[in-house]
Amino acid sequence: FFFGGDSGYCPGFKEIGDEYGPFDVAAIPIGAYLPRWFMKDQHIDPQAALDVHHDIKAKQSFGIHWGTFPLAGDAWNEGPRELVQTRTDRGLADDSFFLLRPGESWELKGDAIAMHYLRKASKTYALVGLHSTCF
Repeated sequence: FFFGGDSGYCPGFKEIGDEYGPFDVAAIPIGAYLPRWFMKDQHIDPQAALDVHHDIKAKQSFGIHWGTFPLAGDAWNEGPRELVQTRTDRGLADDSFFLLRPGESWELKGDAIAMHYLRKASKTYALVGLHSTCF
């Protein structure tokens, strides 16, 4: 599992993917990104979120950091709209990077996923994420 935290886009995501990927699931922010001149070093936009999804080699990702309350200049639903459009433009499957409505849950299905993590539990596997600006 990868948690994207708050970060501008940077080469660190590819480095994480090369070192720790692929990830089964990633939570990647898609909101609070406007105006870009001010927010680009703190928050990625939906286009960069899809770049992060690719860089970290995520099998599936879902968008976070949107729709709860206004944090920046983008509308509460602008990130989801841009994500869907960019995902379509790039020819990615709908379930490769999806959205959950505020309060909605998503169930990981399949014993293979659960067994994978149970087998790895005795080893040092950590939640990997960025919560800072990439320089």
